[in-house]
Amino acid sequence: MDTATLNNPSGHKAEDTMAAERRLRIYVCSPYRPRMESAELAKRELADNIDRAKTACRLVADMGAVPICSHLFCTQFLDDSIASEREQGRSIGLEMLKDADELWCFSEYISEGMVAEIQEASRLGLPVRMFCETAGLLRKVLKRVVSDLYSDADGQDRQ
Repeated sequence: MDTATLNNPSGHKAEDTMAAERRLRIYVCSPYRPRMESAELAKRELADNIDRAKTACRLVADMGAVPICSHLFCTQFLDDSIASEREQGRSIGLEMLKDADELWCFSEYISEGMVAEIQEASRLGLPVRMFCETAGLLRKVLKRVVSDLYSDADGQDRQ
């Protein structure tokens, strides 16, 4: 018996095993940059936008999927107020989108950056799901969506 068989007694290829264990990757799309002119209002809106993105990531993670949120990640080392760094972050985000299975949009307002992400997701053939926050049912709706994604035709959970 060779070492490959010992390490993989089922005979399945390693890629097959890894694919079966791979969790759904959700690209979290939401606004980052504030629209408000007033410094006080802009500061509050930025905090709200960051909170929205964190909440969306938490919901995705709580449902067993992997959140990909480029605007939370890139703003840790790039300055969004510098045009070249903002553009670099947007480029990184579009690259990160290639690793996603779906794009979920968490906002009624669609920013310029979000438009680019949604267009790229569509070009890549990724499902784009829009979630409205005003209904107050976001968590309930997301649980149903994830449940549908992980259930087969017989109603059996895949997890």
